[in-house]
Amino acid sequence: MVGISSNFGINLQAYKIAKNQAQKTNTLNFGAKLFRDEAESVGNTTDPLRALGYNPPPTTKAPDVNGNYASNNTEPMKREKARLGYNPAPTTKAPDVNTTVGKTGAKKLEDEACEAFGKKEYSKCIELLTQALKQNPKSARAWHIMGSAYAQLEEYEIAIHSYSNAIELSPNSSNSLKQRGNNKLNYAKSIESKFPIRYKEVLRSANRDYNKSLAIKDDPNIYENKAEVLIRLKENKQAIEALDKCIENYEAKLEKEPDNKKIQTKLASAHHRKGVCIFATAKNAHSKVNYEALEEFNKTLELLPNSANTYYERAKVLQLIDLDKAKEDLKKAIELAPNRARYYKLYGNILAVSKNQDERQDGFGYKAEAMALRDSNKE
Repeated sequence: MVGISSNFGINLQAYKIAKNQAQKTNTLNFGAKLFRDEAESVGNTTDPLRALGYNPPPTTKAPDVNGNYASNNTEPMKREKARLGYNPAPTTKAPDVNTTVGKTGAKKLEDEACEAFGKKEYSKCIELLTQALKQNPKSARAWHIMGSAYAQLEEYEIAIHSYSNAIELSPNSSNSLKQRGNNKLNYAKSIESKFPIRYKEVLRSANRDYNKSLAIKDDPNIYENKAEVLIRLKENKQAIEALDKCIENYEAKLEKEPDNKKIQTKLASAHHRKGVCIFATAKNAHSKVNYEALEEFNKTLELLPNSANTYYERAKVLQLIDLDKAKEDLKKAIELAPNRARYYKLYGNILAVSKNQDERQDGFGYKAEAMALRDSNKE
């Protein structure tokens, strides 16, 4: 595995080469340590020599032939440093970033990196931060921005490592914990089909990050992302609890800003997801929770009347309760989003069992349209 030095940034090209080699062997051993939590970590991850793979000899002193204690021979250590290509930072004390000298150094580079990030110049941002971290490797701010830049490049494993360094330096940063969780979630999505076991491990690790972040700061966005993780883990009851917290937060915000469309959309999304989770817990067609799911979908459509997916999800519940209403919802869903095969398939299935011959014929037509849309990869 490629060494990632906390003192000297991250060699992206070397990282990609090692990652590609690992993928060729169809394994995910590469980068596995990136998902450890602080309590599980071993050693000091901010030590540049350890990050390069160097395991230093014991620091205890050995007695000489006369019984006097002296320092260990430093030559093996020097040779090992040279082999690893370690170039130590200057031993002079770094200037405080709040001083004039400091602002022209690491702090200035961090500010320039922020500016580059704002312009979506992520590679430039990383280059500037790498220089800044050479001068001040213990800047939680620099590591956090580094993580954000790599996240934008979809290099989720490096982003996770960067956020881990930021968290080690600033353990009470709710935002760094949240962003590390988000990158674990994105990384999990990228490996879901090929590595289902690792997929679940990473999701659980993301959930732990969200829990730690929420213990520091109450944030509806974190509850929402936590719910997505739990839904993916098929832990629907816990997901509902997270969504209740999310809804509570967004409703409080909407009371203060009733015309805020962004908050309305987020609240609608939370109700939609809650409806899906509730329906997933139904044990049979006559379960009472089906009506609870309908209530959540109704709330969603009050806030977001043109949500095609909500009409579709509500139709899945209504087909157990009222077929005519289910048909109406599917017509609306297809009208709003005419290229989604699953809408046509469900509508076709409902019509295909109708007592009306014309409807049955239409049902076969809708199912054929669903197959055509799947074949054309439009969905």
